[in-house]
Amino acid sequence: MLRHANTSISNHENRDSTVILEQKLPRAFRIASPDAERRNGHVQNFYKEAVQRRIKHKNLLIAAVSEFCGTFLFLLFAEAIATTVSNRADQLKAQAPSSVPDLQGLLFSSLGFGFSLCISVWIFFRISGGVQNPAITLALTLAGAMDISKCICLTLAQFAGGITASALVACLLPGTVNARTTLGEGVNVAQGFWIEFFLTTNLIFTVLMLAAEKHRGTFLAPVGIGLALFITQLFGQPYTGASCNPARSLGPDVVTGKFNDYTWIYYVAPYCAAVFVWAFYYLLKWLRYETAAEGQDDDGHGVEAKIQVVKDAYGNVIGALEFISKA
Repeated sequence: MLRHANTSISNHENRDSTVILEQKLPRAFRIASPDAERRNGHVQNFYKEAVQRRIKHKNLLIAAVSEFCGTFLFLLFAEAIATTVSNRADQLKAQAPSSVPDLQGLLFSSLGFGFSLCISVWIFFRISGGVQNPAITLALTLAGAMDISKCICLTLAQFAGGITASALVACLLPGTVNARTTLGEGVNVAQGFWIEFFLTTNLIFTVLMLAAEKHRGTFLAPVGIGLALFITQLFGQPYTGASCNPARSLGPDVVTGKFNDYTWIYYVAPYCAAVFVWAFYYLLKWLRYETAAEGQDDDGHGVEAKIQVVKDAYGNVIGALEFISKA
């Protein structure tokens, strides 16, 4: 009889905790009749699973909307700046075909991409992680930071955001969007593939080590990611356009309706880079890289900060607690 009483109390507590959990959902996601009639009795597990399922769907929707908006804003400003630079470069080339490369325009465009990504990532990283790149999404999935369903949803949202951004640039600026990623003069397909591979490798590894790995400087990860994209643009724009992002290449191609026979490198190379970076990252984790240079998170007085990440029932990071150990 005592066991039965304890079971009843436990079921009642679980039901109450699930009801409280459901109250955190927007009204559109709450369980309505006839599902609500199943909350009591032997179908308590059904109610709890239904609430958890709806919370997961809500979080997935929020993440997808965030990635669409983040990718859209990032590429809207970046491609608008790139279009301005490309139009000016075309004018200079028409006036003086043998003129030297426009390094001023290269710096201007690279800064536009770097700052645009930094700002958009900083805005959205507390919502969806601020990924805004299908190749990085794949790398994070392989690293265990998200599941397959979330990877697919975020990837579709990122591609949609990229196409929308390019379409709006074409509508806002005179002419059409002039920001396609193409091979530079004298660059063959093999060279273009490996340039894109190494550029994307640098960007993805920066994301994994500064954002995916939690440390004292994680809150500054958007700055490092923006700087990483900045140097990739400085290196790669004259030769491949420095895509490093399949969504960035797809948008202008769809809007202009132009596709080259080598366009595949802007999709295959970033995804190959994602797999390569994940393998290297996994090797570092397996070797416990943090023991090679202990104390990197010290404050200079022998006090090391330890970060405890808080995750929900589905493994999504929802916060972090910082503990300072005694000197």
